[in-house]
Amino acid sequence: VFFMLFNALAAIIFTPIFEAALFPALGRAQGSPIRPGQKLVAGLLLAGLGNVAAAALEMRRRAAPLMCSEAVSECAPAGIHMRDLSAFWMILPNVLVGVAEILVSPCMYAFAFEAAPPRI
Repeated sequence: VFFMLFNALAAIIFTPIFEAALFPALGRAQGSPIRPGQKLVAGLLLAGLGNVAAAALEMRRRAAPLMCSEAVSECAPAGIHMRDLSAFWMILPNVLVGVAEILVSPCMYAFAFEAAPPRI
């Protein structure tokens, strides 16, 4: 749960960077503004990359040696030893998913708003 904080921080930090610098620069480079479909595809790719990073971290965690020199873990049930891999590596996939949300969520909200009937 703690590492999900970095998802929110990524959205807070990267939104102004994307809006003020990245999107205008990419728009100038391609000769037209960045379209919602481009943002959506990029966001979905980043979300997939975040999940691949999380899966790779899990495989690396399972392959890491046990920290049996520690008597007990203070955050796991009795008899469970920690692996020798820092939990802070989980920041990476959470940041990737947070950045993906910047790209995907506004596009999907706009689509839902435009596709909804005028009166419900």
